[in-house]
Formats: sequence, C-alpha cells, structure tokens
Amino acid sequence: MTFTITQNQNQYLTYCLKDEEADAYLEVVPARGGIITRWQICGEDILYLDTERFKDPNLSVRGGVPILFPICGNLPDNSYQHQGRNYSLKQHGFARDLPWQVSKQSSETAASLTLELNSNPATRQVYPFDFQLIFTYQLQGNSLKIHQKVINLSPERMPFSIGFHPYFQVTDKTGLSFDIPSSQYLDQRTKTFHSYSGNFDFNLEEIDAAFPQIT
Repeated sequence: MTFTITQNQNQYLTYCLKDEEADAYLEVVPARGGIITRWQICGEDILYLDTERFKDPNLSVRGGVPILFPICGNLPDNSYQHQGRNYSLKQHGFARDLPWQVSKQSSETAASLTLELNSNPATRQVYPFDFQLIFTYQLQGNSLKIHQKVINLSPERMPFSIGFHPYFQVTDKTGLSFDIPSSQYLDQRTKTFHSYSGNFDFNLEEIDAAFPQIT
C-alpha cells in the first residue's frame, strides 16, 4: 500500500492525503477551521462544498466537514451564564472558524494528519476555559476515521459538546437510508416525536431531527 501526504498552496494551505492503491483522496485546510473540504473515492466526490462561500473568510463554510465546538446547535439568544458572568457564544461555537495547527503527519500504515486547536484570549472571552483539541484524520481504503481528543486544562469542570456538520454529495436523496439505533426521533421544528425506521419524508422542505433516545 502507498500512502502520501502533500501540500497545495491555494487560497489556503491545503493538505492532500492519498491512498494510491484504493484511489482515495482527502483534502484538509487547517487555517479554515481544520475542515475537510474534499473526500473522493475512485474519483467520486463524497462531500459537497460551496466554493464561493469557502473563498470568503467572513462567511461560515457551507460544505465539507466543519467541526462544532464547544457547542452543537445554538443557545437561546446565543448567550449563557457561568460563575455569575454573561457570555455570548454563537451557533456551533468557534472551532470551525479558527486556524488549527498541524502537529503530526504519517504515511506508514495510513495517510494520517493530526491537527490541534488551543484556547487563547479570544476563545476565553466567549468560553472561559483552557483546553486543547487534538483531531487526527486517517484515510485508508474507502474508510475515513476521525479520532478526537479533548483535554481540559482548566482547574474546574469544563462543559462542552462536540460534533461535525458533514455535507454529503447526493444525486438521489430518495435512495438514502440511515442506520441510527433509535425507534423514534424529535422533530426540532414542531417539538413532536415521530416513529423512525431508517427513512425520512424527503418531500419536506426541511428535515431537522434529533435522536435523544439512542438505544
């Protein structure tokens, strides 16, 4: 097996991970929130990316696999209290907007790239904790693994949520099914529960579902 990691200097420095034998390819842009912008298998794009929004650093990225931290979703009025002080924290947090640093790369048993994000004065203004995030993207065959490590460097407990916001490229959404271990989901728009068997009604204008009871 032949794995490689190269760099392209486009608008942003882009790390390109390849599994030559499997014809698999991954692009990661550390400066733009550590985001995965492209994943291909045998030349077929797995992900969607709005390239025009991606070019504008003042806009959040719509596409790829943005990282959500220290919250997923949003807070009422984008605000919360901690230790008697008010803080403002926007939807999905700040990790997807900040530059990450490459700390390690390997092409031995897989194409592997490790990124880090550390707390700083700007993050402490909206999230008063010291932390370190360590993410490793590992490409091997048609598999992409993302290893996450969250380190609390504060002297107190650090509440957080973490997740991803992947945008998959789909030609026929009616053929989609989702293997989620739950028999019901919560419609976030109507706040009502519905039975779940692996599919959604794709005729709806928007699907916003949560699965609070994973079995």
